[in-house]
Amino acid sequence: EKNIPLVVLNRDIDDRTITNILSNDKEGSQEAVEYFIQSGHQDIAIIEGIEGFKSSQQRKEGYLSALIQHHIPIKHEYSVKGQYDMESGFQAMERLLALPNPPTAVFCSNDDMAIGAMNAIFAKGLRVPDDISVIGFDDIGFSQYITPRLSTVKRPVEKISVLGAQKLLSLISKPETKAEKILENTEFMVRDSVRRLTT
Repeated sequence: EKNIPLVVLNRDIDDRTITNILSNDKEGSQEAVEYFIQSGHQDIAIIEGIEGFKSSQQRKEGYLSALIQHHIPIKHEYSVKGQYDMESGFQAMERLLALPNPPTAVFCSNDDMAIGAMNAIFAKGLRVPDDISVIGFDDIGFSQYITPRLSTVKRPVEKISVLGAQKLLSLISKPETKAEKILENTEFMVRDSVRRLTT
């Protein structure tokens, strides 16, 4: 309304009049789940993010796409809701461990939940990745300093920020610049939290 130049970063919005730059979360989570599959895993669970968040939806879609493409049956009991915090990751993992046939691999929709999930695994006397493999999303600072180091999907935060600044400067100098939605690719960080199953 005030005609102030505006660019939105890291939040998926439906307004086509505003330039929106974000990471390709669906593709990133699909790549992570495919890494599990390539490592021999078939029983793969997901700890989802907050219900209603577009990031949660995109990351679950990537998880489902990987299973569908590789003809792995989707088990509804392997989808557990989380709240993007460590405690909900811990509780969700406890529910997965209580299943008659627990998963061998768990994709967590962010690193905080992955850390919580790993602690739930340790609390049951099990080990990561020997008993259960875990992958996170975000590549927060802690991810490479926990034991084992967490394999995760890195979002291109710096790239998004630089591009956002460039787009904003462009809007200031040329207000007629066309709005667009830009998806930047993620990067899968292979570390130590996934075990390769012998097939």
